[in-house]
Amino acid sequence: MANKNEALTRINLYKTMGDLKNAESGVGILKQKRDGLIQRMRPEVRAAVQYSQEEPGLFVDAYRKLSAAILLAGRTGVEAAALGVPKNGGVEIQVNHVLGVTVPVVGRVHIPRGLPSYSPGSDTIAIDAARRAFEDLLSRVPQMVERLGVERMAKAVISTNRRVNAMENVCIPELQATVTRINDALSLDEQESLVRQMFFKRHQGSKHTILSGN
Repeated sequence: MANKNEALTRINLYKTMGDLKNAESGVGILKQKRDGLIQRMRPEVRAAVQYSQEEPGLFVDAYRKLSAAILLAGRTGVEAAALGVPKNGGVEIQVNHVLGVTVPVVGRVHIPRGLPSYSPGSDTIAIDAARRAFEDLLSRVPQMVERLGVERMAKAVISTNRRVNAMENVCIPELQATVTRINDALSLDEQESLVRQMFFKRHQGSKHTILSGN
């Protein structure tokens, strides 16, 4: 940010011109980052928007079926059935860095399917329905992670665009105005100095002529 009270000297002129050059270079870098993020997230936006519309219904359906299972089999029965689920399934989440933005990506998804691992004697249809609903929900984790990545990149685009606007509309114009103001002041000083020198030489010449006449 330019300081309007700084001394109008050549040193401050060179300093302000350096700040202006850095600001213009910084704007170019920020624009490249913004455009790169937009290009990176563009193919994923449509799928992320579509899934964001479906996601609430999937969660509501899964938890509704879980509530029904607890109601019919009891909390103890549902917890006992959950203990029989193998622990070799799951989702592996990795992290990528896209132009300074941390974006999660799915590395591996393994969802054990097939017959339930718990005892048929302690099972109910409601528990089976809840299990299938949560398996389907788990299979959607890649889409959830993709949507999260798109949201993070979108926030970074908005933040970067604000910085670009601030630099272009506030910082750079102020620096340019400061450079112009210092240049004008230095030019005026140089003109005044030149006038003083001419006046001094003329005065010295007149004095020399008078002395020579005497």
